[in-house]
Amino acid sequence: MKYLNIEHMGMIYTIYREDGESYDAFYKRAWYIANKNPQTQSEFENIEKLSYIWRNVTINNLTYDSNIMKLLS
Repeated sequence: MKYLNIEHMGMIYTIYREDGESYDAFYKRAWYIANKNPQTQSEFENIEKLSYIWRNVTINNLTYDSNIMKLLS
């Protein structure tokens, strides 16, 4: 599966799977994006970038600078 379409709160998001990303991590990351409910393309792109960091923190147990961690919530 290369991408996933998620309909959430009246919006449809198309999220692409990163090469080598497990399906479990992909689904969790996709729902992280959808639950943030971006309303514009710019918001979506910013949240999509943060979703990779979120995945690293949540699934790979990595930590980042506190300023970056604040952006994830």
